[in-house]
Amino acid sequence: NLTTYYPLRLWSLLGTNQEKPHRKAVSDFIKQHIKLNDNILNNVEKFSKRFFNNDMIGVHIRGTDKAKEQEDGGIFKSNLQIKNYIDKVKQYVKNNPSSKIFIASDNNEAIRRFIEVFTMKKIVVHKSSRMKTFNSPTPIHLSGYCGVSSGIEVITDMLLLSKTKRIICADSNVAASSLYFNKDLKHDFMGNK
Repeated sequence: NLTTYYPLRLWSLLGTNQEKPHRKAVSDFIKQHIKLNDNILNNVEKFSKRFFNNDMIGVHIRGTDKAKEQEDGGIFKSNLQIKNYIDKVKQYVKNNPSSKIFIASDNNEAIRRFIEVFTMKKIVVHKSSRMKTFNSPTPIHLSGYCGVSSGIEVITDMLLLSKTKRIICADSNVAASSLYFNKDLKHDFMGNK
């Protein structure tokens, strides 16, 4: 069943005294056992040096089949819409006007809406295959865009998110991976526990 969803342990640990040791343990495991492709790492480094500033926030917006996935999973019931992410980012930018916003998303509608609100000067997006709309019934991983190149795009977005100062996200494996790759990454979790 492709829509069966079991939330990662990380999401229930956010904000508790178990979060830091858990993220450190997973981060240490990753460093010890996972070797990423040098071309991907070099591209991430070049991109972040060129487009990121010292107050870069990351926003991971997972649309498409996420709402259905959460319905099936039980503990996370979310009616998150793009506006919820925009409102959260507005709060941050109000207090940090020099910040720029890196957006990683599976859909172009989210990016377009952010550009409409914040202008292209504040928005940074890495080239990636995406679905047209937030509520697209077909998730990117079941579309014609899947495969090795799509996997590289997702890993690149995840690594770029991990290089930001703070991530605004809901529960997703991409967001979780960025929190594990950078065990000190600050976060604003948009889900409910």
